[in-house]
Amino acid sequence: MSRYIHGAPHLEKEHELYRKNADCGKILICRNGGILYAFLVRNNRIYKVAREEKDEFPIGTIILGKVLNVAKQFHGAFLALEEKKGTKQQTGFLQMRENGRYEPVNRKADGRLLCGDEIPVQIIKQAKGNKPPQLTEAYSLVGQFAVVKKRDGQIDTIPRTNAAFVEETVWQKETFDLLSQYKKIDQNSQTRAVYAKLYEPDAFYLDFIKDQRISEVEEIVTDEKDVYETLKNHAYTDFMPVRLYEDQTLSLASVYALDTRLRELINPKVHMRSGAYLVIEPTEAFIAIDVNSGKAEKKTDPETFYFQTNLEAVKEVCYQLSVRNLSGMILVDFINMKDKSHTEALIGALKEETGKDKTPTRFVDLTKLGIAEITRKKTSHTLQYTLREWAWKG
Repeated sequence: MSRYIHGAPHLEKEHELYRKNADCGKILICRNGGILYAFLVRNNRIYKVAREEKDEFPIGTIILGKVLNVAKQFHGAFLALEEKKGTKQQTGFLQMRENGRYEPVNRKADGRLLCGDEIPVQIIKQAKGNKPPQLTEAYSLVGQFAVVKKRDGQIDTIPRTNAAFVEETVWQKETFDLLSQYKKIDQNSQTRAVYAKLYEPDAFYLDFIKDQRISEVEEIVTDEKDVYETLKNHAYTDFMPVRLYEDQTLSLASVYALDTRLRELINPKVHMRSGAYLVIEPTEAFIAIDVNSGKAEKKTDPETFYFQTNLEAVKEVCYQLSVRNLSGMILVDFINMKDKSHTEALIGALKEETGKDKTPTRFVDLTKLGIAEITRKKTSHTLQYTLREWAWKG
């Protein structure tokens, strides 16, 4: 399934510069400033960005932690994740569930969680400021087609969206492999010393690949030989062919104008095709987005023009929220309209577009002033943070 593309100094028709305009999705993996990045690109637009992190305890890691303190006032417990080093010790916070049953490995389980208990936990959220990493005892293993999760002693298997695009035997085999891996983790938790890492997640780009719908990605392209060697025989590329880009005269990042595209995605001002534009301003309390008609031509009557501009803005707002990974409370100031049918259509469009987001996103209301209230769950860092060490050109 894997294939090479050789350097093309004269830009033959097979060159990536021409291939990039194909109406399909691609995953690009390349390095910038010594850091590896992954991009999901469709129709020559960036839809998602991720980067390698150097965390000692990345999200997904399963550790045999030790309970230091049960904080009933917070409905949780603080667990040590490593041996104390002088005055320092990495800890995490486990949110305890009502009627949850806990199974420490160093004593007979009675459903309770006590100081000194040793229990396998998974990191589900990184530390932020003074807040420690968030943990769960209901840890899960995620594949390309299935998820295996343990909760209160029961193991559940859940097909993922990608399972619908492959034969049943494919996702069943992955489920079996995940269950075997899960059983091994449980067995190791009974014999390993406290603070042992029972499971470490894949390289970030493997997680990035398995989270994409295979129906929307034609291929993976990388100019990193070691990444290509890892991917070319990997199960995740059975349905997403991987190709090594080797042109030394024109970098993969230059072909896709990544520097330019990323500058646009961190700029507060977003130009739309009609000539209208958005202004996106994150604040401490919420994300403010203003819709402006700008230099858009008013070829129709004002009311129809404002309606069309607002509909265009709905799609662009939802795209920008997703690719910039903005979350929390979002207020969008649309252009005021007088026609009630236009307002109802705008509300319908907002509900439809927010419902397409893979991250839980909800349209709340549209006020009489034309301000849409939207909420979006925080699941990871913003694009601005992801690009914090990007080496910009010029």
